[in-house]
Amino acid sequence: MTSSQSQASAINPADAEPYIGLRPFRENEQDRFFGRDSEISILLDKIRANRLTLLLAGSGVGKSSLLRAGIIPVLGNDEGAELIYHRDWAVLPGQALKQRISEHFSRKYHLADLGDRLNPLSIKDVLRACTIFSTGQQILILDQFEEFFNYQRFQPEFQPFIQELSAAVLDRSLAASFVFSMREDFALELNSFKKTLPGIFDNYFRLEKLTRDQARLAIEEPLKATGYCFAPKTENKEALLDQVLDDLAKREQERQFGVQDVMRLKELPLLVEPPHLQIVCRELWQRHRDDKAKQITHAAYEKAGRTAGILNSYFLGKIDLFGKKEQALASAAFDHLVGTRAIKIAHPLERLAELARADEKELQPVLDRLQDYAILRRQMRGDQFWYELYHDIFSGSIDHWNREFKSRQQIKRFAWRSFTVLIFGGFLFAVNNFRENYYDRYLQLSQKKNISDRIEVHQGRLRGWDFFHQRKFLYETPFLHQDIEADSSIKSLLEIK
Repeated sequence: MTSSQSQASAINPADAEPYIGLRPFRENEQDRFFGRDSEISILLDKIRANRLTLLLAGSGVGKSSLLRAGIIPVLGNDEGAELIYHRDWAVLPGQALKQRISEHFSRKYHLADLGDRLNPLSIKDVLRACTIFSTGQQILILDQFEEFFNYQRFQPEFQPFIQELSAAVLDRSLAASFVFSMREDFALELNSFKKTLPGIFDNYFRLEKLTRDQARLAIEEPLKATGYCFAPKTENKEALLDQVLDDLAKREQERQFGVQDVMRLKELPLLVEPPHLQIVCRELWQRHRDDKAKQITHAAYEKAGRTAGILNSYFLGKIDLFGKKEQALASAAFDHLVGTRAIKIAHPLERLAELARADEKELQPVLDRLQDYAILRRQMRGDQFWYELYHDIFSGSIDHWNREFKSRQQIKRFAWRSFTVLIFGGFLFAVNNFRENYYDRYLQLSQKKNISDRIEVHQGRLRGWDFFHQRKFLYETPFLHQDIEADSSIKSLLEIK
């Protein structure tokens, strides 16, 4: 937050929360955006002094929040500035960007929709045409720019858009500046611009995770505006805010350097992931929002499992609320919403249902519920709903859950098939046992000791199982024991009846 924003206005707990969760900060949420003063100052200087600025950062570090709650409100106060923020790369990129420019000027200057007249022009000519309405600096902020490469690399518009955008950046007759904001692990994709925009890497700013001091501001200041606070230090416990900061920083250290290095190296940087901070603090706030004492307690933090417990249970806690059929639909959708390199992928509902081999009417309520839990984001593009992950930070936990879910389903299917085979095999065995003991016959000496020495015919088999108790005496033959020779034909005896 800039110095002019150092005093946050009071936040009514009934109307707003101090922590926004996983979505990016918006332009009107400066009163809750703290800890980035130096980054805002540096980036503002770069944007004002250069034609093109690259903003690079890891996933979840807060590029969009920095731009929307830190940069845009300040640049918006510059005299004559025309701020155009764009982040939709799933559809035709050139057309979408020109439409966004048209919408900005139409809305700001109360004009009829300019899209139909401006869309046939190049990006450069659209910007030049808009100087009719304003001669101020045009600042185009292209956020989540990595998604342009993800969606458009193999599409026919890929190269034409690169050429059009490069031409606009290089045309110094235009009073315009550009910001490309993207994940740093996609930075090499910008080599696609090297031929048309040779100096693309000349001016960049890398946004780091929050330091411990910055994280303290990001946690403490928004909460202070609600009249709440974290439990202070006691004789037996350190201040709760310090505990939370230590746990957040330790988690990031262990993820980045490994547990052994964290224990061995004492001077590793203490950095905090903004999404982790938001999840933990929002969970603690929601547990206390009706607390008359207005204090977040040690007991509640321990009960929630501290930072590790809250973070590990967030996604699992939400997905466990779904029934088995809903989980199966969610799993099928996640297969196509989480891409390689942990990137989120957007799909329209119709296409996602087709990929997941699911009925749209059954799939949409599941997707909408995931949106309610801030796991998916739903957007209307054209005349269709599109769905994507709310935040890249979920990709790891979703992928892990999805693999385990599918593994459990495979085990269940195998167990059911095995059970079915076993039951069917048992049925066949029982049928065969019934048949054998119903149709087969065997000979036996009379059981009437000292009364009869005649040969008897019995139903069934002499040896083996008799599940249906079919073995029984049928009749007595006229033959005596001494009349029967060993291994003689039995058929003639059975034909007596």
